[in-house]
Amino acid sequence: MSSWNLLSLRPQDPEFIAAAFGKESHRYQRRESHRLDIVVDGQPLRSWVRGWEQPEWQHELPILDFVTQLSRSAPSEAKQQIDQLRGPQPGQEPATAEMLYCPACFDISDGILAVEISRTEETVTWQRFGWIDENGSTADALIPNASPFSFDASAYDHELNKAQTALTRNWRTRFRRGPHQPGGY
Repeated sequence: MSSWNLLSLRPQDPEFIAAAFGKESHRYQRRESHRLDIVVDGQPLRSWVRGWEQPEWQHELPILDFVTQLSRSAPSEAKQQIDQLRGPQPGQEPATAEMLYCPACFDISDGILAVEISRTEETVTWQRFGWIDENGSTADALIPNASPFSFDASAYDHELNKAQTALTRNWRTRFRRGPHQPGGY
């Protein structure tokens, strides 16, 4: 039996929020605490990136403060990112998925980390991590030391479904209540 990586989508670590967003308002920090992080084998993806890029630099790099779009405050963007993370159907060409964004602008100008996702019936593989350029390509900005990840397709899909349900349920509840009722938007 093959050794699989383990994907989890969970709220961002409070220590990360304090370090990355400590100058922001408490309301902003609270909103960030509900944003889901992409975690592989117990380590946030941004930490993996720092480790991969570290050999390129003579000094220690801080952990990037890039974040996902997996937030209840932006349900359509969250759904779009989850759909990208699902990757292609088994047997189709690999697809590129955007993973991490600048939390201030979510724009390409500050960088978007992307990965190529391929799928078989049993496996979802992430490989060719890189920074998207203005042309939407990672070809010139691949991270050379990045490790590929292979996930059990069933466990991977379960984690994505669980995250999508949690994000959607909150949005639907808020939408039903309306803007002027407790818990409304």
